[in-house]
Amino acid sequence: MVLLVRERPYDRRRILDQAAKARRGGSRRGLRRAIALYREVLQREPDDPDLHRKLAELLARDGNLAAASTSYRLACEGYAKRGFEERSIGLLRDAVERIPRDARLWLELARLETDRGRRVDALAVLARARRGFRRRRARASALKLLAAASKLDPRDLEIGLDYALQLARDGQKPRALKVLGRLPAAQPAALRRIRGRQLRVDFGFATFGRYLRAVVAGR
Repeated sequence: MVLLVRERPYDRRRILDQAAKARRGGSRRGLRRAIALYREVLQREPDDPDLHRKLAELLARDGNLAAASTSYRLACEGYAKRGFEERSIGLLRDAVERIPRDARLWLELARLETDRGRRVDALAVLARARRGFRRRRARASALKLLAAASKLDPRDLEIGLDYALQLARDGQKPRALKVLGRLPAAQPAALRRIRGRQLRVDFGFATFGRYLRAVVAGR
């Protein structure tokens, strides 16, 4: 005799109520139960940005930062598709606080700020992000952040000097020199710094001579 077990009908409200109750419990077990319940709903409603946002916050609390980052981006995409760009920006600001070592989140936040016409805010985002990617193993992410900043303001001295040095350390000397070549050098102090960085990137008699002339001219 075969027993037929009827599948329990999908009840969105019941599952979300259970997830909310599990969240309020405060325990690690409750947290993970809430995560599982939100994922259950998202299997049926994969385009719901509110659910992705709630899941992202829980995943970040649980320490699953890679999955949290994915959920944050899905939530932002969902809000953007619905025309809620400012909500996407607000969510990404929360995301970078929770997951500061994910350069993709910082870059997406800067892109959205740029798309909204807030170039200064985008540069501030990238400058803040850069401070978190100083180690050698983070160079690839640092280069992406600096490339985005340099694209927004190719003649910014601080961005250019930093970007050129990281490019040189990455073995991209010609590109580093190109970045330095477009920086404004009208002021003696700026010229001296540019020549010093060129010397560091491409040491030789010619670059050393240009650096000495800049030092003498700046006195």
